[in-house]
Amino acid sequence: MTTPDFEGFKTRVQINEPQQGPKPVSQAGVKFDSKGREKKVEVKDDKKKEEEQSFFSKYWLYILGAMFILPRLLSPAEEGAAGSEGAAPAQGTRR
Repeated sequence: MTTPDFEGFKTRVQINEPQQGPKPVSQAGVKFDSKGREKKVEVKDDKKKEEEQSFFSKYWLYILGAMFILPRLLSPAEEGAAGSEGAAPAQGTRR
């Protein structure tokens, strides 16, 4: 088997570096990251500068509610408190 003759085919290759496209017109002071996305700038509020509240000033309502509800839930049920205060205790029937 013989190798075919390719003298009739002549190919040229030209390699170019990629060119930078046009950059968007933006406001002054806007920063972009390495991928071209706009960086988010943290806004400093006066609320963040306020000192943090204490534990009791944040949760006083829940503490107060727990002080009234938990003792009632955890105490044993009183006998006769189900609306039979004036009734006589039930006795067995005699024959």
